[in-house]
Amino acid sequence: PWPVATMQLQGQRFKVYETAVLAETTDMLPGTVLGLSKTGLKIACGSGVIEIRTLQAEGGKRMAAPDYFRGHPLEV
Repeated sequence: PWPVATMQLQGQRFKVYETAVLAETTDMLPGTVLGLSKTGLKIACGSGVIEIRTLQAEGGKRMAAPDYFRGHPLEV
């Protein structure tokens, strides 16, 4: 639980509590948002993909990434 990773997305800061490394590859630049799945937010990382599963927006409560982004759609 401490220390936690942080990230910025669409000008907002998030604490990241749970992630998973996926068995996917990509040639996108690291940090590129690839999309939202039923289990989390997929982001390019090196030559692979990491999925953010649980996060907390600044001033918000800790929640599953898909739940958060249902109420706060991603700007692509």
